[in-house]
Amino acid sequence: MGEFRSTLGVLGWLPDSGRNSEQHYQKTVGGFTIHLDLHTAIPYLDRAGLERFRSMAQPTRFGNTSGLIPSAEDALIYSAADAIICHAHVTDVCLTDISLIIRKHSTRIDWAEVVRQAKQHRLEATLYYVFSIANRKMNAGIPDWVLAKIKPSGQKALEVWFYRRFIGNGLSDDLAPVLRFITRPRRFKLLLDSFFPPSDFMMRRYGLTGKNTSFVFYPIRLLSHFRRIVKIGFLIINKM
Repeated sequence: MGEFRSTLGVLGWLPDSGRNSEQHYQKTVGGFTIHLDLHTAIPYLDRAGLERFRSMAQPTRFGNTSGLIPSAEDALIYSAADAIICHAHVTDVCLTDISLIIRKHSTRIDWAEVVRQAKQHRLEATLYYVFSIANRKMNAGIPDWVLAKIKPSGQKALEVWFYRRFIGNGLSDDLAPVLRFITRPRRFKLLLDSFFPPSDFMMRRYGLTGKNTSFVFYPIRLLSHFRRIVKIGFLIINKM
């Protein structure tokens, strides 16, 4: 992470916000603000899963920095999961990424592997929701049998209902913490980290100048989370 931070700093990228496993940067070019997310962990993968992810990736270089390009299967899964779990919003950029990955690797994608991983990591609802939109809006070309295999039932069907009712309705900031709790493993540790994040995150999030002052803002963060919970609760009641 340190190497990437230094490289991004030299290239003019400014830190925006972040937490332990992710950092967000921005840079203004020609009047447009470009956002860059730097992740050191993948939400739905444990250590063994992350090692498999790396072993399947192709090595590449960005200037003097080495990197890895995920396999087509992992790239598809990550694009869909990141949209829901991290951002609570399915953008045209996400859908275009999925469409381009399929177009480039159409004959080499192991769709059975995509289905296997969706079930292994309990991402059926997430992938079904995003892949269905990609087919409808972008004619992405995800096979019908893949959607049939990952179509959720039971409790997971409620998860898809939740996505359809609330994602894309201007509630991304409120929904993102809830979706992280629903979809990620180790959810209670995640919940604790969300209520009590590290002091450096608090400094960036609230524009503070000292670590000691960040503790004053923890009650504000707790009240903010409580407001979100109440707001989403009322929304769910109104939608039912």
